[in-house]
Amino acid sequence: MTRWGVQSVVAAVLAAALVAGCSKGGDTEIAKVRQNQKSGKTEAVAKQAQSEDTAVARVAVEVLGHMGREAVPYLQEAMKDKRPEIRETAAVALVEADPVDQQAAVAAVARTDEAASVRASACVALGQIYAFDQMETLFSALEDPDRSVRARASAAITRMVTRRYEVYIDGPPDKRHNAVQKLREVWPQLDKTVRMHQEILHGKKGAAKTAEKPPPPTRRENPPQFPE
Repeated sequence: MTRWGVQSVVAAVLAAALVAGCSKGGDTEIAKVRQNQKSGKTEAVAKQAQSEDTAVARVAVEVLGHMGREAVPYLQEAMKDKRPEIRETAAVALVEADPVDQQAAVAAVARTDEAASVRASACVALGQIYAFDQMETLFSALEDPDRSVRARASAAITRMVTRRYEVYIDGPPDKRHNAVQKLREVWPQLDKTVRMHQEILHGKKGAAKTAEKPPPPTRRENPPQFPE
């Protein structure tokens, strides 16, 4: 083997070792996150949420969402992280930690974050907790310039009112706008009916109180209908 060939092999081996080492280190840190969760060490998990390793930080942020309201300040900080991946995870974790008082904060993220993936994640979070008080944010997201945001908003609304709205995802902008305006017009009359329907189905009253996934509706139930 030539000298250049030997150097190439050595370089490849070193690179593989480095990647393996990073992966192993990341796995170790994630294991520590899980251990801190079991021990109820919220502050320790919050520090891990600031890790430069994005995979570790995301797991830590997700775990904070399971640690209740005491984790809210740390999740609010995570929402300011420069990495979109962390903000995506934080949006969902924030309403899981406090599904009532943090709805407005997550709705603001859905409207204003510069990353489409984060806006989309915020829409998912609002749908998961049946955030009827933030329905206007989801209506606005149906006109977001990014399709993934429109798709997540549509899915969130479908989850909440049990009817699908594909037209708002791929239709031309003027058609989407007119459809959303019509939806805004009928929503005040249907708001109370839809909330009552979800309360009957899933035991939810007004604003959502958990991020728990509800059972699917049965065929015998008649969901409230929107005009076309």
